[in-house]
Formats: sequence, structure tokens, C-alpha cells
Amino acid sequence: MKPSIRRTRHALPRGEAEVWAPASARYGISPYACKYLHTAGVLREFVSAAGSLVAQAQYLAAAHLALNGAELVGRCVSERTEQGVTQRLRNGLAYLEALEPPEEGRFVPEPDALVKLRGFTAHPTLEPPAGSELQFSHATFEYVLTRLALATDRLWTAADASTIRKFAAAKIAPMRTDGQSHYIESVLTHLEAGHTPGTEIPHEQAWQAVPSVMAIR
Repeated sequence: MKPSIRRTRHALPRGEAEVWAPASARYGISPYACKYLHTAGVLREFVSAAGSLVAQAQYLAAAHLALNGAELVGRCVSERTEQGVTQRLRNGLAYLEALEPPEEGRFVPEPDALVKLRGFTAHPTLEPPAGSELQFSHATFEYVLTRLALATDRLWTAADASTIRKFAAAKIAPMRTDGQSHYIESVLTHLEAGHTPGTEIPHEQAWQAVPSVMAIR
């Protein structure tokens, strides 16, 4: 990876650095690097869990996790003053769309449709918005999950100064599992095995294949 995560020294705002200081001391890497590794690990889990659910045809839950990942990306690339889950989701979807041009003939879902779908997955007892029909699509999962994996690599390792500043200021708190910094450790291990954070994600075969091209309307 360029730059190496162990040499990443971008500063975090006052208060944020203290939050990540214990992990920084434990692993010998900067607070910014700890925050990135944790966030990358969370994104990998969203993508992996969504892939596992797609393989089991549990599409509602899979869509919810995938779009949670898109909202997390939005939190990372939004100004700290921007509030609201919907705006962060839209910012995340815009970032994912701008990562690279789609391959010719590949399905690209409309952001408005994904925002509606996220609302429905959070409140599945509600009726879909008037005049619309929500449909699940393997092509939609492939688009969102492929770009989430790509974002996991590019958000910070190939980020410009503006993106780095926004991520450094983003409100992201560490979570420990059974007293361990699971996400930081798992991504560090993944890097040391020669992989990048957005590659070799479990269950990726479930969303990389596209048996049909349908739309979410």
C-alpha cells in the first residue's frame, strides 16, 4: 500500500487523537492509522456479511448492511458540520459513483432508489413510497458491494488532502470486542499477508456474479 499504513502520520483533531491513543500505543501506529484500520475493518464486515446474506437469499438484510456501509463511507467524506443519515448516505453514494466509470453495459442504480431502499430496510413494516416499487437485484448488490470494497482501499491510501481532512474529523468511535481491537488487528493481519484492505473479502463470490440484470425502481 502507498503510503504504508504504518507510516501514515496525518493528524486527528483534538479529542479524536485521545480516543485512538490506547490503540496507537498498543500497535505502534498513529491514531489516524488506527482510525483508518478500524473503519476499513467495519467496511469489510459490512461487505462480507451482506455477501453471506445474498448467498442465502436474505436480500432485505443484505441490502440494509450494504447501504449501512455506503452511509459509513458518506460519514468519512462529509464535512463534520453536515448532519443527518440521509445526507451522509447520499454523500457516500456520490463518492462510490465517482470512484471510476462503470463498465459498458453494467447496471448503475439511481441514488434516489437506493435512498428509498435504505429507508425501507430500516422500517420494513412501512409501505414503499407512493408510486414506486422496490425490487431486489443481484446487479445492485454487485455495484454497491464492489464499490464499497474499492472505497475501502482508495478512501485513504489514495485520498487527496480534502478527503484526509474530512476523514480525520469524522465522528467514528472505536469498538472493542471481548476487550480486543478486533477490526484493527484483523486488517493489520490482512495487510501483513500481502493483501489490501478491500480485497480477499469473505463471501465475495456471492455478489461478484450477476445472474440477471434487474433494476430497483
